[in-house]
Amino acid sequence: MKKVISIFIFFGVVMLSFDVKSQLIGHLKGNFILAFCDNSAWSTNNYSVDIESAATNWHLTILSQNYHEEVFATSNQTEDVIYYDKVVPTQKGLNTAEVKLFSSSRPHSSRIAEHIWVALFSRNTFAGKSQPINDIGLCIEESCVFTEFEINSNETSPRRAVWHNERSDKYKGQTRINGSFQWLEQTNMQQIPQDVIFPVKSEMSVSGFTRTGHSAFGSYSKLIITNVGALLNSPPEIASIRGRAPIYDYRVKKPSTENKGMDERAYVTYNSHDGSIPYIKSSIVEAAKEHNPVYKEPTNQLKKQVVASVVLGFSIITFFAIWYATKTRNNNKSK
Repeated sequence: MKKVISIFIFFGVVMLSFDVKSQLIGHLKGNFILAFCDNSAWSTNNYSVDIESAATNWHLTILSQNYHEEVFATSNQTEDVIYYDKVVPTQKGLNTAEVKLFSSSRPHSSRIAEHIWVALFSRNTFAGKSQPINDIGLCIEESCVFTEFEINSNETSPRRAVWHNERSDKYKGQTRINGSFQWLEQTNMQQIPQDVIFPVKSEMSVSGFTRTGHSAFGSYSKLIITNVGALLNSPPEIASIRGRAPIYDYRVKKPSTENKGMDERAYVTYNSHDGSIPYIKSSIVEAAKEHNPVYKEPTNQLKKQVVASVVLGFSIITFFAIWYATKTRNNNKSK
């Protein structure tokens, strides 16, 4: 009986997502390999990943021997939490977690979560777009350009994508940072209204090169899905945090069409003492923005620029008016 109910829940959720094209819905488990290179020396880390994906949200759990991270993503906000499991919440002055907030279902500034997002949930970013596209990029802390990507119908992400930092195109002598992603193996999950194809093995790499062409740094990751099943319960949408946690709020600025990427990486910081996440217009966030005026809304900056321009223009006109009147009076006296 429980199995029958679970099946009805699963297909009920799928039917609600009828208008969400190629949305992956199910419960996936697997392994994640992440390696970093520094001064020609590589270090490798292994993680287990648990992914619950529904029609409107998804939840990711990342675990290793000494590491615990969770991502809670909805259509308009993502909460990325790193837990300090060995810290007792009652101890004063110690953080029990670290939280990053984003204004969409796309995480960034998070190496593992970005790989999983691009592999399983990035279709809407690339489908129907012409190349190249300016974008916030992946695993590069500046504006990027996607110069190549291949995506077909019913697929959750590009089979192959290539991007680099935009700055290296605009200025000479800048470090060139390249990124690439590709599928290695694929499978499909039969869903209503259609089959969804996604990678069960995928890899992503990021590398930096100096102006002389020498490699400066790099990272490599591989996602391996080992188990695919039906989603029996709705994924959780919010973290449970006890004790104090610093919050890095990236929701404070909306993407800019002129400088897309850099604005999305702007953030303000504040603390939470009970795990609650404030609204973007709350007094806590507004107070944090006051201490970081560079991250205020563009409209406020525009108003200040307009006022400053008017004041400056008026001052210049007044100066020349006084100068001309004085000069005319002196000429009359001379005559």
